[in-house]
Amino acid sequence: MRRMTDDRGFSLTELIVVLVLMLLILVMAFSAIRVIYASRDVTERQAMFASKVGGPLAGIEEAVQQALTIKAFSAYSVSVVTDLDNDNSLEWQDIALDTNGVLTQKVYRTDSAGNKTTLRTSITWSRESANRAQAQPLFRLFDATGAPIAVTTGAKEIEMTIVVQSGDKSFKGARRVTFRNL
Repeated sequence: MRRMTDDRGFSLTELIVVLVLMLLILVMAFSAIRVIYASRDVTERQAMFASKVGGPLAGIEEAVQQALTIKAFSAYSVSVVTDLDNDNSLEWQDIALDTNGVLTQKVYRTDSAGNKTTLRTSITWSRESANRAQAQPLFRLFDATGAPIAVTTGAKEIEMTIVVQSGDKSFKGARRVTFRNL
């Protein structure tokens, strides 16, 4: 009788080659997944920055750059009179950050003497501002030379800095705006 010598199995070398190839494929797949999750985190941070910092900065910038007069100013609030829609009807805008971290912009109609009357619009820009908690002023005024000033007389620029704390991450953005009408 003749013994069968053809086992038709895999040799140890072939198994090692296959295992090494599978390991390489798994390492590449794991690396791709890590890149995807890292880019997702970056995208989430950018979206958070845009919604919590960039949006409020853009909205507030639109109001303050058109200021005709500054009615009140502090590190965490500013009141300006504007005519944003160029209808010769002035708006009184109060932009303030309260002690709870809520950043609001309230737009009032004005009477013929320029005093605020009825509330026209109220916008809550953020409920998570950390400016007060981190002792970071929301507003700073500057004169024509760029030097910081504490009074509204001679103010030519305003710097707005918004700090938002979301979980363990802090987002901060700032803009310096030139008053067009002062």
